[in-house]
Amino acid sequence: MKRIVALVCAILVVIMLSAGIVSAADGPPKIIINLASRTLSLYTGDILVKEYPIAIGKASTPSPLGKFEVIEKIVDPWWFPTTPGMKPVPSGPANPLGYRWIGFASTYGVHGTNMPWSIGTAASKGCIRMLEEDVEDLFPRIAVGTPVHIVYDTICITLDQQGLISVTVYEDVYGYGTNTVAQFKQKLADVGAENLISDASIHDFLDNDLGTPHPVGQLIKLKFNGKPAEQLGLITNDIILIPASVLTKNLGLSLAVNNETESIYWQGIKIQGKLRNNELYLKLWDLCDLLGADCSYDNTTATANIEMIQVTYNGKALPTQVRKINGVISLPLADLLNSTGLKAEITEQSVTIAGRKIPAVFYRDIPFLQITQVQEALDIYVYYDTDKRSVALTYIPFVSRGP
Repeated sequence: MKRIVALVCAILVVIMLSAGIVSAADGPPKIIINLASRTLSLYTGDILVKEYPIAIGKASTPSPLGKFEVIEKIVDPWWFPTTPGMKPVPSGPANPLGYRWIGFASTYGVHGTNMPWSIGTAASKGCIRMLEEDVEDLFPRIAVGTPVHIVYDTICITLDQQGLISVTVYEDVYGYGTNTVAQFKQKLADVGAENLISDASIHDFLDNDLGTPHPVGQLIKLKFNGKPAEQLGLITNDIILIPASVLTKNLGLSLAVNNETESIYWQGIKIQGKLRNNELYLKLWDLCDLLGADCSYDNTTATANIEMIQVTYNGKALPTQVRKINGVISLPLADLLNSTGLKAEITEQSVTIAGRKIPAVFYRDIPFLQITQVQEALDIYVYYDTDKRSVALTYIPFVSRGP
């Protein structure tokens, strides 16, 4: 008997789930109406089920804003005009309410219409009009008590799972003064994209091509040697940009940042960046050239990976500009000499220490020493860990030849 009861219960659960009666993952339905975009969106929990076009109240009789709930549902409603002397209109083709009424306030509701051409405009006395087939589709999906949230978002910033950002600016039909640069910036900040668009571009969005969605860029994740960074990078005009401040916070590098020239200097090398709201951004490939790092971009996860070789000298981190020269990891000779206290005579394309010629290689007129030559040239023992991408240098002055 218990097995039969359990089987019946299981069958009932499957039937309820398939009918949409039980949906623990989705949550209860709710309606969000954006008057500016003329859309009614049906959600179950936080999942968008369907979006419908609507007509809203005229500027002289605007639709209300705020949080409401469905208080009644009527099939084949009558229309009772507020104009003195006009007779009630029964359900039928002459009824401006159509064949469904979903009331959410004493005098306001969502309903069908016998004027489908008005959908997408500001045409009603405050109610929300829908195409007849749409309101009849919505009607069975909601119940009395379903939340109805009416907003007036004239600036819509959308962010998808890949970090792609799109901007749509709608007409401020009610003249509420919502289309401002400050409001636009706040909307960008809400999704962490405050540095994505310049003020000049914001003015263009506010003044031109209203109602049309525009892709403007992408937020991307950053990883340094496999570790995620808190800050985000940007992709704009197909260029990957990395905030310069991330180098200090994640790599401990001491950079000279010049906001006036929009550039940074590190170890005598300058690269040009782009200033965005007081944050200097650098092109990913320029940055990797500066650092001598291996870089890649994973489009699937929207992640820029920056793999740097970490260098230690006698167990302590050695901030230095690692490069691969002729396919071999190379270290700036000056950093090695400063660490050991050795002295070198450097002339154009030639380096000698205590009369011995050192097999240095030059990059941008800077002498480097390949790690395969470090021990023989400077008596510095080298251990390269390929898995950890680290170079460990060990120098014992009283054992080494010294200067």
